Amino acid sequence: MSSLFRLPTALTRPVAALTRPVAVVLDATVTLLALPGRVIGLVAAAEQTLAAVNEAVARTQAHLERTGHIITRVDGVVETAGHAARAAAATVDQVGALTASAAPLLESYSEPLRRLQPTVRRMADTIDPKEVDALVSLIDRLPRLASAMDGDVLPLLGRIEQVSPDLNQMLDSVSDINRLVNRMPKVFRRRRENAPD
Repeated sequence: MSSLFRLPTALTRPVAALTRPVAVVLDATVTLLALPGRVIGLVAAAEQTLAAVNEAVARTQAHLERTGHIITRVDGVVETAGHAARAAAATVDQVGALTASAAPLLESYSEPLRRLQPTVRRMADTIDPKEVDALVSLIDRLPRLASAMDGDVLPLLGRIEQVSPDLNQMLDSVSDINRLVNRMPKVFRRRRENAPD
């Protein structure tokens, strides 16, 4: 059937029945017309959210990079602290070994040191700085003194031991001469005493 034949039936329908679909269509049209504005608002809100997310991601990456640098530095500090701890442990071991070896030595010297304490205190109270300087000067000259003793004095003493029998004979001869002079008449002795110098 053609739509021309349906027209009279449509016109006979009540107006109320026709207004309802029109109202629905109008509501749908208003809703459709408002939809682009809402979509544009949603797109704008989504763009703002995306920009905020991008900014948060950039800040997070910057924080992660800084955190990576901090972690690298902390790793360096931890490694340095590990080296220092190992060196300190080695030093503690050395000190322990030295203490273990020094303790018996100190114990063996404790009694003599206790006995020497009054002497050392007296020396500290009575020694003059000039005496210390003289002692230091003497100690500085000890190598030359030892060299002179070895090179000059000891060989001379060895020669004196070789010469001592001859000296004894000379002393015996001098005492013999002295006895002879004492036996001489006094005249000769006076003459010698009065002789011009």
